[in-house]
Formats: sequence, structure tokens, C-alpha cells
Amino acid sequence: MTSDEHDHDSSSAEPLEPIRWRVPRLVQEKDKLAEQLSIVQSKLRAKDEVIRVQAAIETGRSVCLKGALDLAYRWRGGPAGCGRYFPPTRPRQGIHIAIDTLQIAFGVSGGVETYMTSLVSALQATDAYQITLLCSEDQLEPLRLTFGAEIGYFEFRATRSMKLAIKAASLLRHGKATASSGKPVVSFSKLYEQAGIQILHSPVQLFSSLDFGVPSVLNLHDLQHLHFPENFTPSDINARNQLYGLSTSLADAVIASSDFVRDDIVRRMGASPSKVFTVPVTWNPAVQRGAEVFTVDEARARYGLPTIYAIYPAQFWVHKNHARLVEALKITRDQVAGIDFKLVFTGYRGHSGWPIVQTALEKFRMAEHVLCLDYVPVEHMAALYKGAVFCVMPSTFEASSYAVIEAQLLGCPAMCSNVTSLPELMRGDAGLLFDPMSPDDIAEKMIGWLKAPEERAACAERATLKVREEHSVAKYIGNLTRIYEYVAAKR
Repeated sequence: MTSDEHDHDSSSAEPLEPIRWRVPRLVQEKDKLAEQLSIVQSKLRAKDEVIRVQAAIETGRSVCLKGALDLAYRWRGGPAGCGRYFPPTRPRQGIHIAIDTLQIAFGVSGGVETYMTSLVSALQATDAYQITLLCSEDQLEPLRLTFGAEIGYFEFRATRSMKLAIKAASLLRHGKATASSGKPVVSFSKLYEQAGIQILHSPVQLFSSLDFGVPSVLNLHDLQHLHFPENFTPSDINARNQLYGLSTSLADAVIASSDFVRDDIVRRMGASPSKVFTVPVTWNPAVQRGAEVFTVDEARARYGLPTIYAIYPAQFWVHKNHARLVEALKITRDQVAGIDFKLVFTGYRGHSGWPIVQTALEKFRMAEHVLCLDYVPVEHMAALYKGAVFCVMPSTFEASSYAVIEAQLLGCPAMCSNVTSLPELMRGDAGLLFDPMSPDDIAEKMIGWLKAPEERAACAERATLKVREEHSVAKYIGNLTRIYEYVAAKR
């Protein structure tokens, strides 16, 4: 090769080297922009659907209510005008977060109520945020009793003309109850103007109103209706598909409480992976505080607790799988005759799973060996965990499990199903897993721990270290902070 050729090759090679690393970067930027475009397009489609549905509702109102009643129902100025803002007694600096609590039924909503309480309590533990709870008239006082006056409240109310119109609509339907008969019609369109709210956060699967213009965060706890459609009516499935889909598309960030749920949302809902975040839940501080004011002895006296029992705190939904646990209790008692082992259930018996549990109690003659306590105040739960030999969670579907996390925190050994998100809570040999569809397997695990107290104590010790590291309030707040800052930047 001549010197001229060498010089020519050197000069021609110089621009090639930057291109080698520039092309992958450009491809990466292109993919990122394409994903952002997909998110925007999804949000636009969702807003179009909201507009279409709202137009249909307004048309229906016009037909149903007619003339003056229709005008009364529409109430000039928009639904957000029918509300009162109660500012906090101690104003805070930082981003102003609104928590949508309108879907919560106290003592009935189960895990989502626990999540909402934990979320608000965690945010109260830091001065980094202003907090306002969005609620109805009947929710205001219970929320104030729980969280106090140092946070704000925005109470939505139906006007007199609205109540009259709703009553008229009910009469036109021959007295049949309507979805709106006990609730105000809610609009979030003026949250920023009326209360200075900068981020809307729904902890309950969907937004109570879809007409908002502030950045938003959605907790989508699970897609159980797609896994177990037999547990839902066709109308429930259609409603969930529509409302979850719209809420997910409108949200700037979606929070899942486990990797299992995050993967489910991305795969089954088609959500962009870049806006779906795994944030492990934290415990409700009120449960931990309860250990200081309500003892195991007091719990035994108040609730008539058995001497030796396992606790299962869960609402009586079908997927909670109480009936197989009752059958497993029968097997356990037959095989460990020398131990008077019983079960303690807590939860609202008005849900669809209770008749199945009743049938199992009668079939296996276990009614006298299962104590059903219905609703138990949060501050009493620590004593129930501490008095138990272990906690057992046989659910067939969980996004996460407060029962397991609370038990682990309080030193109560925990065992659970080997499905959905639950194995994530047992990593590091923090407890036992079993097949929730097999009463024999559940019974085998319970018998094993009844006979080996040192083994269950060792599991409890490992679990307490794990839960304090992975589910602490500080870690939870840190994860939320990153998400809030991410969505606030979108305004």
C-alpha cells in the first residue's frame, strides 16, 4: 500500500467511526419517540371514548328528564361546582396530590380500602406533598376521623335540583334504583382551578370521573376478571374492560403492586411498559400501632379467640378460597388429633363467596372450629396476628397480600398459595407455599408447622427482615416520589 493510499484510507475512515455508535443511538431515540407517540395516541383514543360516552349520557338525560328537569340536572357551571374544598389546617409545600377515594365503601372494600389508607398515611409521614382527598358527603366525616384535619378534603355534593331530577328520573323508571341515586355526579375537570391540585391519584383501579386535565396516576391492582371470568357477571366483565382500559389509557403512570401484575397489565391491557411501575405495597401504620394499645390477652377476651388457631383475614370473595381451607382444616384435625387447632376468619360476610363457605362448614362439620369475626378494627388486627400460630393465605388470585405482609411484619409465620404474586412475598425462604386447589397440600403444610414450631419461627424471623427491607414506608414513599416527579414533568 502506497503512502497516498494510506492517506486516502485514513481520511475516509474518520467519519465512519462516529456513525457506528450514532446509528444505534438514533434507533434507540426513534423507538423511544415511537413509544411516546403510542402513549399519546392511546390517551387520545380514550378521550374520544369519554366524549362519546358522555354525549350518550347527556342525550339519555335529555330524553328521560325533559324540559326544566333536564336543565336542572345539567346544572350550569359543571359538576365540579357542586363541591366544597376544605383546606388543611397545616398547609404544606410541594406537589399537590389529590387522592380519589370516591369508590371506597368503608369496611367493605377490603384490600383497596387498606391500600388507600396506607397510601394516605405514607404521604402524611412526609412534608413533601400537599394532600387532598376527593370524597362524597357521606365519606367526609369517616375520612376526617381517620386522617385528621392536616390534609385537605374536596367534598362532592348533589345540588337540590340534581336530587330532584334524580328522584324524577327514578319515578319515570317506576321507582327502580339507579347507579346515580345515592351519589353525586362527579367531574374532575376543574380540580386545578378550584383547589390547586396538580396530580390526580386513584388508588382504586379506575378514576371516578374521566374528565380531568391534570397529570394522573392509577393503581391497577389486578386483572382478575380476565383470569377467572366465571367469578364475574358478563356485565361486570364488560364494565371492567371498558373502565380499566379507559383509566389505564388516560393515566400518565400506572402502579402495580407486584411484578406479576405489572407484566399482566403490559401484556393483557397493551399498556406501554415505560409507564407501568412496580411499587410493592407498604403496611398500614395503624396495624403496627395497634400492637401497642390492644394486647393478645385483650383480643382473646373480646373476641373469644381459640387457644391454637391460624388466622385468615380476607373478604368472602370466591377467589379467596375459604372453602378449601375449611376442608384442609378437617383433614388437619383428623390427622393431628392431639391439637385442638382452629381457624379465625375476618371479613364482611355479604360478599358472593360466603354461601360457599357456609356450605363447606356444614359439609365438613367445621362450624364449631371456625370463628368468623366479620369486620375487625384495624387497631385490633396486630393482636389477632400475634395470637395466631401462623397466618394462612389460600387465595387463588392476589396482586399482593396485606395479610401476608402484616403477619410477616408482626412476627407471625405466614404460608400462602403458590400462584400469581404470592411467591414474590415468600422469596428468601420467608414462608411456605402450597397448591391452593389442593386441600391435602394445604393440610400437609399446616400439619408440618403445627409439629415443627422451631421451623415456623425461623421462617418468621427471615420474613420480618425481608418485609422491613422491601415494604418499608420509606421505600414506598421513595418509589412514589419518583413516579410523581415523572408525571408532574408532563404538565
